[in-house]
Amino acid sequence: MRLRKRKNTDHPDPLQRIREKVAQAARQDNLFQIFGASRHKYILKEPLSPAAVEAFERKHGIALPQELTDFLTAVGSGGAGPYHGLYTLEQMEQESARMAEPCILRPDFTEEEWWELEALYEKQAEEANEGCEAGGERMFQGTLCIGTQGWTHDTVLILNGPYRGRIVYIDRDEQRPFFAYEKNFLNWYERWLDELIAGRSVDRFGRLPGGSEQELLALFDETDDEQLRLEALRGLFKIPALGPGTTARLRHILRKTEPYTPLALVTLQHLAKADYPYAENDLLDFLHNSPHSEDRQVAARLLQTYMPTETLRKKVPDLTKLLHRENDHSVTHSLLMLIQEAGAIDSDALLEQRSPIKPD
Repeated sequence: MRLRKRKNTDHPDPLQRIREKVAQAARQDNLFQIFGASRHKYILKEPLSPAAVEAFERKHGIALPQELTDFLTAVGSGGAGPYHGLYTLEQMEQESARMAEPCILRPDFTEEEWWELEALYEKQAEEANEGCEAGGERMFQGTLCIGTQGWTHDTVLILNGPYRGRIVYIDRDEQRPFFAYEKNFLNWYERWLDELIAGRSVDRFGRLPGGSEQELLALFDETDDEQLRLEALRGLFKIPALGPGTTARLRHILRKTEPYTPLALVTLQHLAKADYPYAENDLLDFLHNSPHSEDRQVAARLLQTYMPTETLRKKVPDLTKLLHRENDHSVTHSLLMLIQEAGAIDSDALLEQRSPIKPD
């Protein structure tokens, strides 16, 4: 998937530009309200000498991507960075394994392929009498862990193969990996700073394409690729409050989009927040008629969040009928939460009516 290249022209030296942006981010978020900032506090550790990096590479039989080497030797050796910050080289070493082995990660893994690979590596580890973590080490070999996002989620950098230099988000519980959009470490790191300084949400940084409202809508307009169009609209989720021009554009997109598609649902998610009255009938239509249970569940949650209480109370009889014919457990739960939001509704009694206990 190709996204528009965004150029930084405000400083000829990218490393100096990054240093200045770290200082700007620290001034802007001086109360450390951004996710992870209370841990790293926008402090960068002293850069390493080139000799220290070379010694690390010799020890592990690897060559670090040049962008990371440049950062470690000219900007900082850990500290300020996305999520909980960047590890030091020593921490990267502790959290990585089998770095010199070929990396098997690629961005086009299907869920089925990923689970099959997990089963294969677990079997190989068992047959070789290796430890319980060996299977996971094989799956993420050929990478360097550069930071954590919390729990079992980590950020790694690919060290070899066709995707060398790419940033990948992994889950140690072995969920399918996610490739960040940027082509190298420096682009990824600077984009984090750009988004933060622009006031955009970085809570899920790297999982959404970068850019302003105007850039993302331009990306949407200039491609016929449905997946890329979807990604462009998903990128708007990081904008705290959409402008009136963007909202008007989303209304137009919704009217031109095939119903019950991912693109229609993403557009409705934006409109529910930015212009709920306009989105209400479409959300109710999704809830009643979408063939996808996940979409019905999303519609119920959006209605629960944005529908005025008085309007919701008027809809309770209709929603109760819908509850009795809904077959998906997750959607049933979301409907119950929606009906309860109206107040004075006994959800236990509703469930009893829906699934009466049969005598022995």
